[in-house]
Amino acid sequence: MLDRWLTKLERKYSRYVLGNLTYPLVGMMGVVFILALANPGIIHAIDLNRDAVLHGEVWRLVTFLFVPPSLSPLWILFELAFLFQMGSMLESRWGAFKYQAYWFLGWIFTLIAGLALNLNPSNTYLLSSVFLAFATLYPEYQLMLLFIIPVRVKWLGWLAALGLVSQVGLGAGLARFFPLIVMAHYLLFFGPTLVDMLRDFSKRGRNAQKQKLTREASVAVESSARACAICGASESDPAVDIRVCTCAKCGKPTIYCLDHARNH
Repeated sequence: MLDRWLTKLERKYSRYVLGNLTYPLVGMMGVVFILALANPGIIHAIDLNRDAVLHGEVWRLVTFLFVPPSLSPLWILFELAFLFQMGSMLESRWGAFKYQAYWFLGWIFTLIAGLALNLNPSNTYLLSSVFLAFATLYPEYQLMLLFIIPVRVKWLGWLAALGLVSQVGLGAGLARFFPLIVMAHYLLFFGPTLVDMLRDFSKRGRNAQKQKLTREASVAVESSARACAICGASESDPAVDIRVCTCAKCGKPTIYCLDHARNH
């Protein structure tokens, strides 16, 4: 449904969309980082603060997006480079319109959550949503954790998702709902994908259980002559064809002759 809606909007407004959104975002984060080295107070002058916004500092509604993900000279280059790579790959996969719509909705939901719940959020959750989108679309992409340990991004995505869930479960008051509101755009974009993943996990579990029952049935009957549970026909009779049924109706591995296996 969301894809159809975005497709209609893209047909109407795609000519107004400028590509490569990640370039100015990463560039501004780099500029703010350099300025913060000389004057750390600049971060507090541009972050999202409801009281300050209500007192006329409306620039904060936008400038909080430019707060760098780290103020550590050791990590900032790596984090900005990775953000640039994620953004470029997502925009290549989605197209400029859909990619910018993802950022726009994330920005809107962050403002709603921060202003409505009287919180002063950073852009951390918004950047996390970009990472989760990347991990969902490119699960096999490999990172070098601590520059030496290869790890697929899907596992880091699961850890990030677990962290968000724990914040919801362990949070206090209305603040616990903040991650849910900010991540709403991720759920809108990837809800059907997540449902398909859960169905796939469930199907694999059912198949594994069925295979286990089949193996148990084989072990249970391999040492004795098998006989039909209905008519008592035994495999000792060469004319009798024996089958083991593991269907839901039987509930457990059950032995039948061929006729009763087909009609029981």
